[in-house]
Amino acid sequence: MARIRAVLRRSEKAGHRIERRENQKEWRFDRWVLRAAERALIDETGTMVPLSSGEFKLLRVFLNRPGQVLGRDVLLDLTQGRSAKVFDRAIDNQVGRLRRKIERQSETPRLIQTVWGDGYKLVAHVTVPEKEPMQ
Repeated sequence: MARIRAVLRRSEKAGHRIERRENQKEWRFDRWVLRAAERALIDETGTMVPLSSGEFKLLRVFLNRPGQVLGRDVLLDLTQGRSAKVFDRAIDNQVGRLRRKIERQSETPRLIQTVWGDGYKLVAHVTVPEKEPMQ
């Protein structure tokens, strides 16, 4: 039991380190910057665009996997931690809301594209600038 507790304690600490590192990230794509610690989506003029929790999680998933086709079930699992039901369209609604916020023309999306029969993919070039080491 002591060994099990020790392993769980170490894995929990590692999880916090990963989460802390993830919250220090800043992604740049197209004309946008997403700052995870502030949960801020900022355009090229410096205007902050509010995101719901679901939109923020969904955008982070896309930014961590640019160019990768992600199906509805994978997106639901990565954003909400639950398995998708066969007819679950919640992710489609979230993608639509996110598109309205980040696309210049949400009717003809070019950043988040639909891959018919498979899911969605982010086609923007994504950079994650290295943070200066704190002294």
